[in-house]
Amino acid sequence: MLPQEPGPPPRPAKLPLFRHIPLLPVALALMAGMVLGFATHWHWGLWAGGSLAGLALARRWDGALLLAMFSLGGWLAPQYLPESQLPVIDGARPHMVRVVVRGVDDRRDRTHLTLQVLEGLPDSLGITRLLWRARPDDASPAAELTPYLPGDTLLLRGQIAWPDGRRNPNGFDYRFYLWGRRVDALLDAPVEVLAAQPAQQFHLGRKMTTARRWVTTQLADWLGERKGALAAGLLLGVKGGIDEDFMSQMRTLGIGHILAVSGLHVGYVVLVLLGLTALIPWGRAPRVVLVGIGLLGYTLITGAPPSVVRASIMAILFLWGRALERKPDVWNILAAAAIISLLIHPRSLFTASFQLSFTAVAGILHLYPRLKAALQSTALGDWIYGHRPARFVVNLFLLGLGAQAGTLPVTLVIFHSFSLYGLVANLVVIPLAGFAVIGSLVAFLTLAFSSGLAALFSDAIWLCLSLMQGAVDLLSRLPHPQVVVGRPGMIGILGLVAGVMAFPYLFASGRVRFRIRFVGLALIIANLMVWRWALGSRVLQVTILDVGQGDAIHLALPDGRQLLVDAGGWNPQYDYGERVVIPYLRGQGIGRIDVAVITHPHADHLGGLGHLLRTLSVGEIWDTPNRYESGVYSRLKALADSMAVPIRILRAGEAFQFGEVDIWVLAPDSAWAADAANANDASLVLRISYGGTTLLLMGDAERKVERRLLAYGEVLRTDWLKVGHHGSATSSTVAFLAASRPQGAVVSVGRRNRYGHPAPEALDRLRQVAGVVHRTDRDGALVLRSDGTHWTVVNWR
Repeated sequence: MLPQEPGPPPRPAKLPLFRHIPLLPVALALMAGMVLGFATHWHWGLWAGGSLAGLALARRWDGALLLAMFSLGGWLAPQYLPESQLPVIDGARPHMVRVVVRGVDDRRDRTHLTLQVLEGLPDSLGITRLLWRARPDDASPAAELTPYLPGDTLLLRGQIAWPDGRRNPNGFDYRFYLWGRRVDALLDAPVEVLAAQPAQQFHLGRKMTTARRWVTTQLADWLGERKGALAAGLLLGVKGGIDEDFMSQMRTLGIGHILAVSGLHVGYVVLVLLGLTALIPWGRAPRVVLVGIGLLGYTLITGAPPSVVRASIMAILFLWGRALERKPDVWNILAAAAIISLLIHPRSLFTASFQLSFTAVAGILHLYPRLKAALQSTALGDWIYGHRPARFVVNLFLLGLGAQAGTLPVTLVIFHSFSLYGLVANLVVIPLAGFAVIGSLVAFLTLAFSSGLAALFSDAIWLCLSLMQGAVDLLSRLPHPQVVVGRPGMIGILGLVAGVMAFPYLFASGRVRFRIRFVGLALIIANLMVWRWALGSRVLQVTILDVGQGDAIHLALPDGRQLLVDAGGWNPQYDYGERVVIPYLRGQGIGRIDVAVITHPHADHLGGLGHLLRTLSVGEIWDTPNRYESGVYSRLKALADSMAVPIRILRAGEAFQFGEVDIWVLAPDSAWAADAANANDASLVLRISYGGTTLLLMGDAERKVERRLLAYGEVLRTDWLKVGHHGSATSSTVAFLAASRPQGAVVSVGRRNRYGHPAPEALDRLRQVAGVVHRTDRDGALVLRSDGTHWTVVNWR
């Protein structure tokens, strides 16, 4: 027998994912490289060298491709400087800069302009883009809608400042948010416009902004201001005119995503475009091209947010694959959309919009088919899928479940809670929103040849929006609409991801052993978490939040009870209760406040309490005896009464015991407070003691109250002092500080406030007595922890 010649060496098998979903591991490798590059700030040469070495040593082409994409991600990773490394901006004088307008975002009371810097700032600052939040009262021609459009060149004079970073535990990092939108710094008011030159040539952004404003105005003419703003939010993502209370209700129900233009809205647009192109007697490929052109226009008029870019890319790739008579894999399409989006805008990987958009689709792709198959294998499933209305409702429920489960890890990291009624709300609101979006599109299409027909469609839109508003209002009134779980750690996030991936297999037939193991593991983890909480150290933790020119102090007592002393201010533009206090409490896993204290009835102390009452459970409210009247104060008392939250009036001499923590009321005397012309003189003064440690909370008490407090003698001695009246010149007198002798003092005050707080003379007096003087305007929130023997300042950043 002749010897056989050796054949070619066997080709190495592809990695499993490459056989089925080749683009998914490529996208994951790109993201992993970006995350590592963002965290390490390695030089690009190191990434290039690693990529070349990997390509040379790799024995499999798929492994080499993954390594190349990983290195590319590290090379493209954006850089983000911590606050301590930011260059110092000269704030003593205004800067004169020449800029070109890149983007315009119209809000209810102002217009945000994104400006590309052409000249006027030193290169050492590294500032290429500015955000100007123009208001009608600025020293500029800005009216309700600024006359400036993309492409305009402006010569401006104003203050340049870095945006605020994270000022509170679990708080919003505004600088990181703007960095994700490619904005480096703020152009602060007052801003003077020295010269303005409109764009001389065709500018696409200018046309799109004009078109967006025209659509928004037309919807307001058809539907009225309130419903027109809601329709503009659903159709274009323009949320500036939507009522803030309605927005809060949507967020509470976990359906705020409906107002952020995403795949859902792009799907409605595709549906309308497919219906229109079906009337054209062309082949499938030309019709797909027309749909693609329509999607491109829609993407541009919405401002091209990441969710719309992702959904449009996926829709075009899917339709093009069908036009070629192929069955495209949706996971591959999702991965392709991610790769394209990240190559265009690498910073988007670190934005909530990108993360929520892609995890929602991934959750649907993973859970929906498996849960549907498990349901269809049952007798109930046979009946459901044999009846069209039941099939529609169940499929919508499963799609919502997949999206919510997919986004759950990201949602808990950002918002620290999830909605209890989100799935039910989706079943009602999504169809109504869909009819409103489709109706709006058809109304604008018919407007070209029949204004009467467009008005008829606008009436249908009005009905859908009315039903939607009524459903949201009804569902938001149900008890406990949100479950607060706190901020999960890395182990918690990984556990959630693993749980979401394993969840659909619990319902697959023949997996009894898997179900037993899954439930057993879940019980073990829950048991460990309970024991960790039960055996945790018993400490008193006090957090003085940065709420600008106001007060908000949280006390987490050793026995588990929670007290909140004041809740920050409120104004039509900003609710510190919603924006600061609630996110902090949710991040701590707190869903109930046992006692909410109003030190005195000024809006900068009690304004944020209204949102807290509507959002969390509150046991009772402590108030001060006073005759002060204001709209905010009256509404708060009426709200507490409607929610059956009792209000207790405190007076000097009362004492309360919460386990090992004692609280003494030192002021005000009821007769003194009732006759006080200044509400600050009626402020509650509380002395907190735990073991051998003490804390004195002064509210807004000034020298008159401090003089009366001297009668307490040694009782005034304290370790830490929350300074009265934001450090004004009329507080922190020499005699009072000599009697209290604090080791540390904290001033809760807003930056650049119009009152000039804290007063330099008050700071001088404090520094002569206290070893530490903490200012929230300069240092952010302060977290103190006492074990009963000494205080520790916690580094929460």
